[in-house]
Amino acid sequence: GMTTVLDIDEEQKSALNQMISDGSIVPGETSLDITQATSAQDRISLPHGKVNIKNKGRAPGRNLELPQPTVIGMKRVLAVKVKDENGLQLTDSPATISDNIFGTGDHNDEVNLKSQLHDCSFGLVNVTTDYSDPAIESAMTSPGVLEVDIS
Repeated sequence: GMTTVLDIDEEQKSALNQMISDGSIVPGETSLDITQATSAQDRISLPHGKVNIKNKGRAPGRNLELPQPTVIGMKRVLAVKVKDENGLQLTDSPATISDNIFGTGDHNDEVNLKSQLHDCSFGLVNVTTDYSDPAIESAMTSPGVLEVDIS
């Protein structure tokens, strides 16, 4: 698929969050009216002011059935870097993998799996590297990354 950035101001973001909270819009079902929006490269910018709803039913062509509420909340994510019996492995270091997924490394990657799941779910999905298990945490080489050799 194609990804497009929706450029909205803080007031519009707050309004969208409120509409999701009160159930007046449903992500994956409700369409926004973007007829007055401007488009440039990979961005769609809404004009300042009220966010308008195009329809309140399922958006045409969309089938984003949300699973039961188990998909929301705090989610423990563990990345496993595997070295196979031939010594083949991803060339990224555990620190780089951690940064790319969780935004925890030297580069403090601001656009990562954790940030995108949080933002795209309007704060309903929060990825964590807190496993509440000292055995797992002591085995990790970087936050959220475990290295495994398979032979």
